[in-house]
Amino acid sequence: SLRRGRADQRQITEALAQAYVSGHRPDFAAFQRIRGHAVELPTYPFQRRRHWVDGRGLDKRGTRTGPALGSAQKETGCPLLSYRHLSPRKEVILESELDVDSLPILRDHRVHGVLLMPAPIYLEMGLEAAQYALGSSAHGIWNVTISQPCILPEEGSRTFQVIWTPKDGKTGSVEVFSLDERTDNGEGSWILHATGEVRATEMEGRSRPASGVDVEDVLRRCTQEVSGDVYYAGLMKHGAAFGPSFQAITRLWRRDSEAVARIALPDGLAGE
Repeated sequence: SLRRGRADQRQITEALAQAYVSGHRPDFAAFQRIRGHAVELPTYPFQRRRHWVDGRGLDKRGTRTGPALGSAQKETGCPLLSYRHLSPRKEVILESELDVDSLPILRDHRVHGVLLMPAPIYLEMGLEAAQYALGSSAHGIWNVTISQPCILPEEGSRTFQVIWTPKDGKTGSVEVFSLDERTDNGEGSWILHATGEVRATEMEGRSRPASGVDVEDVLRRCTQEVSGDVYYAGLMKHGAAFGPSFQAITRLWRRDSEAVARIALPDGLAGE
């Protein structure tokens, strides 16, 4: 009756309910921890109708905007992080709600059939936070740690917060959290998913930051060549089902503990 990732009290309560509708008659008085009394439910069938939430005060992502924003919140204009919590502290707290309807590419990232938040989204959130806090110059992200996977709902949204902590005028650290609302106290709890360090980078030419990696030298060391189709087929065998939006690798050269890949933006994402 217990399942990993679910509150014990909720799981046991649901199991008890399933037993009741299956014809069993549990001792509810012994199960209840608080005083109360049973009430009669209607005997006629429930009339099920969809209820559409009033969209006023919501943007195309379904996040709060305009008058719905609190006085301590401010719109950011960032694609993934919709608004900022104003605070007297030096940290910058950015928040948004993500779902598969407003960001359809999320449907293309499944592991063992479960929708998981893709790692590139964490990176993009960190870079958006740096751009918002430091300005529009180029940034790089280092020392990224993903400590906890984030399971996305098939329906509905999940709330994310990114906390930017500045170190100086060019560097800082980011933390990516999500709100788990499946708690017994009804208040939810914040889960830390990813951390990293972001700093402004110098540019080589027009659009490529300096990497410090000699790609030709890596290619000479990595002699095993694999096509993108073979690579993604191998991932599928291990339960990682990446749809077209996450199949950017066209060719891969690798050896033990090292690899280099040629990537191309998948069709349909050029305007994203």
